[in-house]
Amino acid sequence: MSPYALLALLPGLATGAAAAPAVLQARSSSLSSLCTTSNIASIVGAFDDLTAVTYDLDAITTNLVTNHTVTPQSGGPQYPSGSGIEFCNVSIAFSHEHLNDTVINYFYLPDPSTYANRYLTNGGGGWSVDGSGALDAGLVYDAVSGATDGGFGYGGELTAELLNPVNGTVAWSRLESFGFEAIHQLTVNGKALARGFYNITTDELKSYYLGCSEGGREGHQSTQKYPYDFDGVVAAAPAMYFPIMQLAQAWPNIAMAQLNHWPSPCAFQTVQEDIIAECDPLDGRTDGVISRSDLCSYDTSNSVGKAWATCNLTSVTSVGAPTNGTITQADADVVKAIYRGAFDSNGDQIFWTYRNGTTQTVEAAVAYNTTTGSWQSGQNFFFGTYYQNLVLKTTVAPTTDYTTVSVDDVFDLMLKGLQLYGSFTETTWPDLSIFKKAGGKLIHWHGEQDTNLFPEASAHFHEKVRHAMYPNATGYDEINEFYRFFLVPGAAHCAINAYQPDGPFPQYALQQMIDWVESGTVPTYLNGTTESGSSKQPEICLWPTRPSWDSSGSFSCVNDGNTPSEFIHPLTGWKVDY
Repeated sequence: MSPYALLALLPGLATGAAAAPAVLQARSSSLSSLCTTSNIASIVGAFDDLTAVTYDLDAITTNLVTNHTVTPQSGGPQYPSGSGIEFCNVSIAFSHEHLNDTVINYFYLPDPSTYANRYLTNGGGGWSVDGSGALDAGLVYDAVSGATDGGFGYGGELTAELLNPVNGTVAWSRLESFGFEAIHQLTVNGKALARGFYNITTDELKSYYLGCSEGGREGHQSTQKYPYDFDGVVAAAPAMYFPIMQLAQAWPNIAMAQLNHWPSPCAFQTVQEDIIAECDPLDGRTDGVISRSDLCSYDTSNSVGKAWATCNLTSVTSVGAPTNGTITQADADVVKAIYRGAFDSNGDQIFWTYRNGTTQTVEAAVAYNTTTGSWQSGQNFFFGTYYQNLVLKTTVAPTTDYTTVSVDDVFDLMLKGLQLYGSFTETTWPDLSIFKKAGGKLIHWHGEQDTNLFPEASAHFHEKVRHAMYPNATGYDEINEFYRFFLVPGAAHCAINAYQPDGPFPQYALQQMIDWVESGTVPTYLNGTTESGSSKQPEICLWPTRPSWDSSGSFSCVNDGNTPSEFIHPLTGWKVDY
């Protein structure tokens, strides 16, 4: 199937032949007169910012979309809703010299009468750079909105294209595209398209980035490798320590194998409910949200003997499993071990783990064996994907026996991964001086109850940048001038937490970034309210302050001066300050 056949999956997109008459550039022009393949072709034909790239003008597609409704994701809204929106839906295709590839960039261009001289790049997720599912984000802020398939096809994962036809060989150009080049080239193209479409200058255009998870990694990568690409970056819950984080997500499976016990998902959930009940009030308010995981020290043994009888097991790996039972000491020991974290044979911790109260069943993969009538090990997706593609380098997915995998083994894989792939995927360079000097602003947030990636890693990176750039600083005034970090109480991975649904969520972080860049309104906190009204906490505290409610019910962000040491566990197994 041609890659262009999939373009119809985007709202209102149609194909058309391209010609090259004069560019229609007047801002007073109607959207319908600008939204033509010939106009876009004349603009793209003049692109000259990228080298060794050929644009296929005949593959350009345009379509005028009217009365469009924007509905943000209910589980993790990162922009507000909107309605009655008109925009031009555009795709352009290009290839690289000496590479047999086709990269497609997607753009939504709003009506010139509402356009606010903004461009937005939307980051990807999982193992994909494709952020086309979030293109609506730009429309509600009157911005051109862009996404890329990175050369992997619409919505495509890197892993489907990472290996060369012969097993055992990585396609390095594809890893480069995934690691940093696809987002950069999209941004260069998007800004050039915005300038040509609306007839504005470089100085008139403000550029922004929005992404979470893999998209968060891509945003941080831009501040480090391409510090002039964006005026403002919102990069959340980033997979920035890439080989480490992909491999570390297997820790729950390794912990279960070490203890030779695989609890029912219902047992995990029941202990989690006890932890939430115990640790919820530690911020001074009982609202079903753990806001101070650093103060949470629940002993899981206290849950032993508690019955569960209302758990609904709907997963295919749970067919035939009992729906009631009692928490055993073995269950409690597994939960405790996962929260404690991974230590090597020398007793040193080598990577971070999940905060107390986090939902463990996302990564603690188990499956019910109807023959033995017991739970057994499942397969961890992210560990398995990394191991298959970047360790074994095979197109055949392996089945991992976690009883044969030690923490030392995983640490060895991490070190090798950093050496082999770090220059492509790592986004941990702490000197952001060029980005700051260019006037760039960075909002970095992370859910404190993240179920996939570790909030300690984000906090550690922020501290690492502060110490590298301001070694003599006694506070955070200097780094807060351009880079602000926020822990989101109760939030899961890029999402509102189903088990702590009343926690705050930064749905309007991009608006706060726009206000910071364009109006100088510094975000002293992130707006924690949501359009749905789910949040009971209106403000998300700026690091290193922490949320607190006094006896009268008044909220404040407090700093006891010890937040970094209280929140971040030292990785004593590392011989370098990584």
